[in-house]
Amino acid sequence: MNGFHSFSSAAFFAKNPGKKLTMSLPDIYCTVISALQWRKNGNSITMLTDSAGAELFSALGINDIWNDIKVVIPDDLDGIDPVMFWAGGKLIALQQFSAPCAMIDTDFIVWEKIDEEKLADVSVIHFENLYPDVYPPIDFFHMDNYEFDNDFDWNIKACNTAFCVIKNEKLLRYYTDKSIEFMRHTSEQNDRLAYMVFAEQRMLPM
Repeated sequence: MNGFHSFSSAAFFAKNPGKKLTMSLPDIYCTVISALQWRKNGNSITMLTDSAGAELFSALGINDIWNDIKVVIPDDLDGIDPVMFWAGGKLIALQQFSAPCAMIDTDFIVWEKIDEEKLADVSVIHFENLYPDVYPPIDFFHMDNYEFDNDFDWNIKACNTAFCVIKNEKLLRYYTDKSIEFMRHTSEQNDRLAYMVFAEQRMLPM
């Protein structure tokens, strides 16, 4: 199965202007093990990143842990607030991929081989209860020139996408288009966490 890691430096530079981009040793080790273990199980994995990320991985000497590295994430996240949407690059990266594919966080390790034939159109680690402080109702969100889809089910549980397999191309396009549109049209006036987890983890099962 084709999988990908993603890495965006935009949030780091927004919070640390003028500083040098780095990765901690635990983060490096997790990334290396995650990529190599996925390949060991007979899969391929690509790193989708921005220009600063590509430079960092080259400087660290870890380019070969992936089958390929592609610079597809805009350095400025193309109109998306990188602090509010710290995982926005992950959704932009997914938009550049085709189904079937596995979206894998760099700190997530898949130890065993997965039988792709047994997976549904979407498979995730687990579902999450709709705790209101994390997954609030629709009237919580402040939007600018954006309409939520009338078919969205606001009662369905959210999902954890640290590891997510999407086999349906039409669904992948719809999810990424809608989530990126959402991120570009927020006029946030309250807790930022709810916006990021809505775009990434709640909209997909909806």
